[in-house]
Amino acid sequence: MRLLMLWMSPCTQLKAVAFAQPVAFWTSSPSKTFCFAFRRGLKVAACRRRSQRSVLRHLSANVPDLAYVTGSTREPEREFQGAQWVFRVYLAPQLRAALRVAASDRKGRIFVPGTEPSLELLRKGIWERFSALQRLEGTPLHVVLVAHRPDSLELVDSDALLKEAWQAKAPLYLRFDPQISDSMIEEFRQRPRNTDGVRERQRARMLPPFYPAKELDAVDEDIQMLSFYRFVPIAEPEELASRLRFYLKPLAIRGRIYIAPEGINAQVAVPLRSLDALKRLLEAESPYLVELAGVYLNLDPQLLSAAQFAAQPPFRNLHIRCRQKIVADGLKEPLDLTQAGRELSPAEWHQALEDPHAILIDVRNDYETQLGTFFGSAEARPLNTRTYRETWKALEARLANEPRDRRILTFCTGGIRCVKAAAYLENRLGFQRVERLAGGVVSYAAEAHRQGWDPKFKGSIYVFDERLKTPVTNDILSRCETCSAPALDVLHCAHVPCHRRMIQCARCRHRLSGCCSPECQRGLELALASASNELHWYAQTMSRTAPWGTEAPILRELAAETHRKFPQAAHMMSGPVQGAVLHAVARLLRAQRVLELGTFTGYATLCFAGAMGPNHVQTVVTVEQDPNAADTAEQFFKCVAGQLAPIELHRGAVLDVLERFRDQAVAPFDLIYLDADKRRYITYFDFILDHRLLSPNGALLVDNVLFRPVYGKQKHAQMEDVEFGEHAERIALRSRKLMDAVHAFNQHVLEDARVTQVILPIRDGLSIIQWR
Repeated sequence: MRLLMLWMSPCTQLKAVAFAQPVAFWTSSPSKTFCFAFRRGLKVAACRRRSQRSVLRHLSANVPDLAYVTGSTREPEREFQGAQWVFRVYLAPQLRAALRVAASDRKGRIFVPGTEPSLELLRKGIWERFSALQRLEGTPLHVVLVAHRPDSLELVDSDALLKEAWQAKAPLYLRFDPQISDSMIEEFRQRPRNTDGVRERQRARMLPPFYPAKELDAVDEDIQMLSFYRFVPIAEPEELASRLRFYLKPLAIRGRIYIAPEGINAQVAVPLRSLDALKRLLEAESPYLVELAGVYLNLDPQLLSAAQFAAQPPFRNLHIRCRQKIVADGLKEPLDLTQAGRELSPAEWHQALEDPHAILIDVRNDYETQLGTFFGSAEARPLNTRTYRETWKALEARLANEPRDRRILTFCTGGIRCVKAAAYLENRLGFQRVERLAGGVVSYAAEAHRQGWDPKFKGSIYVFDERLKTPVTNDILSRCETCSAPALDVLHCAHVPCHRRMIQCARCRHRLSGCCSPECQRGLELALASASNELHWYAQTMSRTAPWGTEAPILRELAAETHRKFPQAAHMMSGPVQGAVLHAVARLLRAQRVLELGTFTGYATLCFAGAMGPNHVQTVVTVEQDPNAADTAEQFFKCVAGQLAPIELHRGAVLDVLERFRDQAVAPFDLIYLDADKRRYITYFDFILDHRLLSPNGALLVDNVLFRPVYGKQKHAQMEDVEFGEHAERIALRSRKLMDAVHAFNQHVLEDARVTQVILPIRDGLSIIQWR
């Protein structure tokens, strides 16, 4: 064998790798490759970062006798598949901002049939994919298609140019016509969504009269957990999201709500004082949210006390997000959800379980089935899937030889997954007697509790919030995956490249440091050793910015409070070493006005204000969107009022505050520290430079520019699981997206002729940007 190549994936399992000498790896994930090699005792001669396509193209041309092993679970994506052409199309930032398009909808793959690429068919596909473009109808604004860069003037306006762009593998961008003035675009961006119905929109945005007289801003009473969903066409998901935020925030409701063109899916925590108002808001004749009028509210059988909620809140904030689908099914063709079987009430379901001729299908994943399931006379056939996308093949395998008139009973946690599963059984597999449990196991458990039944569901329900499970009976059905002892704890492997969900007893969790296997434990130890090496501690020990050292008592108190209140996010604090660097830069620049974008709990803010020693700062302006973090920061800012430089805390989204600064003609800042949403770094950077918020001799510091996944810092993750339309490995996927966003930002700054950039390898990287 001349060469072994390995593309790592967290779920890849190579059964045998045999060789006797060091091997060179080409991979898109060097850290995963080293981890894989370490766990198997392999010797790595070199590890280079390069994409699959470029490696294969290079080696096929230069290495005649190539032998390799690939760990990828899929073939490299081909640009031309049969008689169709595949184009990647992106919305340019200016167009996306004007249309108020969510980040998840900024790009798409367009498939164009035919033996030659057709610009007309591509345009048709673009208008179908990006429905937000319909907002430009009736306006003087129009868009053009360009290649390579979003600000390119290279128009793609013919079939020949389209084919050339495809052959060059150039990305395509939709942008406003270059001849359109910026003032016209800005006027369009600032106008209300419905200019013809402003009065009706304003009237609809008035809070209902049955709302509490005073807006609730704290949770100090019992909590009702509930969920609801509805499959209904939604033309503008973002507009509905805006209305939901307006109506739900005054009720102090927390949770996750996903909105897509196919419908809405929600799981929320509601204070008892707000429950009646929420019911009236969503009742059948309600004029406020017509898309949800009369929706069924699936209430948990047990209330959470205020003490339980404070100790372990299922949700910390209200997150309303727009998605492509509310349940990520992986299907290319949509299902006809009007034919989704017959819905059974909990009472009807209780009786149906005694039918010995029925087949009982558990649509949930394997770890959910292990925690609890139904017992009855019906023949149980759990699907034992790891993700919802595996459901369809599992259904085909379980029911391959069954007559199409046999009775099929399906159930899931809240009922939403069964709608699509039942539709698949009827639409695609042709079954005629499909029935599903209305409201899922949650509804059944609540009805059993009210009626005093002996529930036929034994064990616990897996739920999609911080609780992870809620008991229905005291039965323990699940077993520790490591030692097979009875266990109920659901967690994720602490080694992020693995991160699989598992059930593990307390003894094994302690013995393996929260990992699923000794191999993952060794990988975690290696990553932790690398992340917190001796050089970091040496640098902290040897740093001195004031007579007391670096970390003043107020900073130590703040760090302790942050670890207590935000244990899973405490790693986001700047810390003594980075705080000392920020303080030093402020002194070197003799900065008087400092702007911080992303306060968190205020560690870096206090460093700028003088907590690490005297400097020239006269005002620190800081911006934070998270209300809980802002409350903690404000508490500490009040403690040092009059002792350090004045601190102005602005609450809200970073871009909204920056726009307010622009409108108020705020004076430029000598030092700006950017530590906010990594995926919007480019937007913030461009806004700061375009509107001259940075003084001519100032510096823009940007944190996390060398971001890599943080190993072992989460006890478990807030997973958006398949019930809410996301793949179970969300943390690994999010880390990869953040890495890509940070790399795109670094490249964007590098190509900007207005500035210079220096990146320091401090923690996750710190970039110093100045005007040329």
